[in-house]
Amino acid sequence: MDPKKIHFDSNNKKRIENLIEDIEAWKFLLSLEDNDKEFSISLNKYNNFKIKYENNEKINKNIKNPPKPKTAKQFFQDRTATLGEKIWDMRSEEYGLKTRENLKLHHLKHFAKLIVESPKEIQLEFCRQPTRQSMHQKNQMMMLEDFLDNKFWNVKHPREGEIVIDGEQIVDIKKLKKKFSINARSVDVVIETKKPLKSWIFYGFMKFSKEQGTATTTHQLNEAKKWLEQAQVYSQANEDNINFFCISDGKEGERNIPTLKKHVRYHSDRINVGNTDAIIQILKKYEERI
Repeated sequence: MDPKKIHFDSNNKKRIENLIEDIEAWKFLLSLEDNDKEFSISLNKYNNFKIKYENNEKINKNIKNPPKPKTAKQFFQDRTATLGEKIWDMRSEEYGLKTRENLKLHHLKHFAKLIVESPKEIQLEFCRQPTRQSMHQKNQMMMLEDFLDNKFWNVKHPREGEIVIDGEQIVDIKKLKKKFSINARSVDVVIETKKPLKSWIFYGFMKFSKEQGTATTTHQLNEAKKWLEQAQVYSQANEDNINFFCISDGKEGERNIPTLKKHVRYHSDRINVGNTDAIIQILKKYEERI
């Protein structure tokens, strides 16, 4: 199993799904008259474009499958505002825009027409990109569920903050009687042996980092280190059946694995670091001890 290929294939599939949805919004934009009174452009408090379209019946008729949880109206307004940002950032001179307030509906329509009439390879550059951590976590959960033997393991994905490592204890938010400390870290996945097998519990943290050098990847590395530090505090204070792992996928994520392993080298008997496949192989070895 190659986690990079699974993430890659999943990203491509999601990108095509996004394109199908986005084209529907772009084509609806093209159907509007340049002087449509129900369409308006303004700026929000952050000076970003804000689009409003008031004809709910018309928009619902033309955009039938917006991505959940957004309504057709919300989706259309968001996608059109994104086109406005792209025009301002890269084509404001071409369109003769001196200020953001100069953007008009006919500018948006012209740009949307260029995209809609372009080859699919070009369109894919302008649709929503599947880079959210939530999607990568779904891929990681899928791999854990598919490649671990369900005769031995239960794999759970708690809501964010539902279970945290808080110093020397693991805290279930449902039983919490005090506030978390500032160092508390949320658990992304819980893997435990099924009863009546020998009891082992693994708490995990999952991240995907694609490219090197961005602020996001630096933040993700620091988050992983802080999570592992809390796992070490717990391991130092408790002799029990609880273990920990950190999954670090993606090109930059895998490059960070040696750094993260060094970070927990004194607790490597209870805290493991690797990509999804490596963690699965470690858990499979525990099956021999169950």
